[in-house]
Amino acid sequence: MKTNKSILLAIFSAIILISCSKGGEIGPQGPQGQQGPPGPAGASNLLGYYDVTPPLNQFAWQSNGVYQYQTTTSQFPPINLNNNTVVGFMLNTVTTSAQFVALPHNHYWNSGSVYVKHYFAVAGNGRLWLYMRRSDGGVPYGNQNDPVQLGYRFFVLKKAQIPDDLNLDSYEEVERFVIQNPEAIEFVSNAEIR
Repeated sequence: MKTNKSILLAIFSAIILISCSKGGEIGPQGPQGQQGPPGPAGASNLLGYYDVTPPLNQFAWQSNGVYQYQTTTSQFPPINLNNNTVVGFMLNTVTTSAQFVALPHNHYWNSGSVYVKHYFAVAGNGRLWLYMRRSDGGVPYGNQNDPVQLGYRFFVLKKAQIPDDLNLDSYEEVERFVIQNPEAIEFVSNAEIR
């Protein structure tokens, strides 16, 4: 008896479904609905960094063997250091494969013990200055008139977003952090953002 009831219930359900189906042609598409809310911010392949590549011959002698270069606002915009931290790296091309190293950096460019120290500072007006000084007090790289370009990369990070365990001396860690946390980047509109 239970089997008969199950069969009858299945037949009755099928009849209802068939009789309720709509016949005829498909009508026109309705109007587009409203835009939904934005999704969560995810990892991005667009890194917010500033590449600064000044020619060696653009560094001016300051004093005590120190050479300096002030970036232009198109290279690096004025930064408010109250809320932000600037993390800098230099492209070291002496190794077999070029790599970014944290600033300050002692760049051993010859086989001896002489090196050129590269470092940077952000002035009170928010402008970025690059400095270099040869360890023996001589002209950095032996020829200050050389037009070869030096490579620097800077990230501007919001202080409140930087975790205590982030190693700011590791390019790989900073790059990974920026990819995973794009909201931590301080974007400034008048500079080239990559």
